[in-house]
Amino acid sequence: MTQPRTTRLEEILLEQILQRNSGALEVVAGPQRRIFFFEEGRLVSTRSNLVSEGAPAIIAAMPDASSTDRLRAHAARRVAGALALSNPTWNFASQAATDSRLPLQTTPIMLDALAEAHDFSALRQMVAPLLVGHPKKRSDERVQLDGHPALSAYLDGLDGTAAGEMVLTQSPAAPEQTLAAMWWSWKMGWLAPGEPADGLNGVLDFDLDALLEEEINRVSAAAPAAEAIMPAGKRARGISAASRLDELARRIEPAENHFIVLGLPWDADVDDFKRAYRELARDLHPDRFAQDGAERQDLAARMFDRARAAWEVIGDPDKRRAYTDQVIHGKKSEEEEAMEQLEAYWAAESDFKRGLAAFNQGQISVAHEAFSSAVAAAPDELEFRAYHAYTSFVLIRGRDPAEAQMHINTIKEVIELNKQQERKLDSAWTLLGRCYRERGQMDRAHVAFLKALKINPANADANLELRRLTQKKEEKNSSFLSRLFGGSSKK
Repeated sequence: MTQPRTTRLEEILLEQILQRNSGALEVVAGPQRRIFFFEEGRLVSTRSNLVSEGAPAIIAAMPDASSTDRLRAHAARRVAGALALSNPTWNFASQAATDSRLPLQTTPIMLDALAEAHDFSALRQMVAPLLVGHPKKRSDERVQLDGHPALSAYLDGLDGTAAGEMVLTQSPAAPEQTLAAMWWSWKMGWLAPGEPADGLNGVLDFDLDALLEEEINRVSAAAPAAEAIMPAGKRARGISAASRLDELARRIEPAENHFIVLGLPWDADVDDFKRAYRELARDLHPDRFAQDGAERQDLAARMFDRARAAWEVIGDPDKRRAYTDQVIHGKKSEEEEAMEQLEAYWAAESDFKRGLAAFNQGQISVAHEAFSSAVAAAPDELEFRAYHAYTSFVLIRGRDPAEAQMHINTIKEVIELNKQQERKLDSAWTLLGRCYRERGQMDRAHVAFLKALKINPANADANLELRRLTQKKEEKNSSFLSRLFGGSSKK
């Protein structure tokens, strides 16, 4: 599938997600090459030939970051690099697949990439229809920006009463991140550049106007006759709305988890959490502070968004269970476990490269030690296992022929398993051929080297080994003929 170069790459990536496509999107610009793998619309892996977008660069740039943040930043940097290209060519191969699948969250990666690839002015231009109108959430769609709960809740609450510029300035996120989220939500069909609408109750999952009216009536009944109607900004029990806001902000702003935000222990009943959320939504709604100045309204909006973000997680049984496992019980998320595996692979790959350098210099013992570390960290990587088995064979062949044969069998096993993989290991056949040659099994060695060259005709080691075998065979034949004819002449 080929598209004209005038099509924005953002739209191309979005198309794969919306159409739930599976395959590989290759983006090329000069010497730069990036590949993005999708499975049913999810970004599952990325590749790049740029050193600045490699794993070591991410680790160096984010030494203290969590594994989840590194995993997301690694993919986002590559997507951003592609989006920043002025005139790339691209191709989508629906049959392409990858063996390296990571539990990436597609939406936060795209948001980070959009904000990184484009400056503020460019992002504003991309969402111009939303900024000049009164954006609102579509009634049948919910804004779901994984990894950005506060921003999700904020955009999900848009009801068309605020102008686009006001939506941008009052956002709980940075301007670039908000613009990226607005564009994404618009293209995903969650937001529309709608006209102003009446009412505020679309922001909440309950009737806030009714709650506020109930609160005023309750206060009026309890207050002295001279204060039958409590002024706006007051609360029951004689506590002003401003004082209540300050009290809640002292708890919510430093809160380390959603349970603290809602003011209940983690194992409280869900109905208790819901009541706590309703009270917070009533006490923190920015409209209660319309007369208190922009600073107070902003504080209320931030606390309101945190309360709503907390309820979005705690009110959903599956999300609450996963969140409790991670925050309370210290269980690692799938993303964190995947990042640990990825970091272990990066370390193993580094050990393997170190071992390969020693191997090519003839330092077998040094190479064996490095290959051992690589295999211990990534036991399923077949190429690592093949080189480890060969160096093990070389080190033991003179002392224990039986164990040496076990290492040959390991290389054979690697070759058999490799048949199921897309990338064929010509190096494994070369190593097997060397084992046979060193055991004097020249015919088998010859076949193994030919197998290596069939996979990769440019395999220099296999070519060299095959020439040596041919030369030895010719020398042997020449010696045999010399002895044969020399013997005949003496008769």
